[in-house]
Amino acid sequence: MKNILNFFASLSERVYIAIFIIIIIASSTYIYLLKEDTRILEQKIAAKQHELGRITKLKDLYQAKKGGLERPASKGIHEKTISLGMIEEVVLKSFPDGKLTMLKPSMIKEDRGGSAHRAFEVKVGGAALGEIITFVKILETTGLYVKKLQLTIPASNQTVIDMYAVVTGG
Repeated sequence: MKNILNFFASLSERVYIAIFIIIIIASSTYIYLLKEDTRILEQKIAAKQHELGRITKLKDLYQAKKGGLERPASKGIHEKTISLGMIEEVVLKSFPDGKLTMLKPSMIKEDRGGSAHRAFEVKVGGAALGEIITFVKILETTGLYVKKLQLTIPASNQTVIDMYAVVTGG
């Protein structure tokens, strides 16, 4: 330890100033390079964020156009496939104990668009709740929907349910 102190004590003032200047130049060069790397990294991050924003906009545009194309096609398919025979078949599969009392075609008018859709009114008496749930599930798997569902318990037999439903294709 004394050797190191003696070594520094023997150095002249000019050597101390030279070492001090070298340390200042080295640290300022290091800081400059660090700031430059930081600036480049920030530019890359900004470019990636801009690219991500652009991709998100394109994705939203794609999904909007894709959704716009699928809706009319799917409605056309559902409107063509819905029929009295198909509804009757689903009712007979779903309600082995229930009695089909009404099955008639009708038209449902949309509030906003004013367009009319084909629909079928179904009335079943003496059904169990499980049969009604099966009926709705079968309709949904075939691409049909229950627009309106009304369940009533008859006063004469409170163990069964009477169902009125309006079934539509889309």
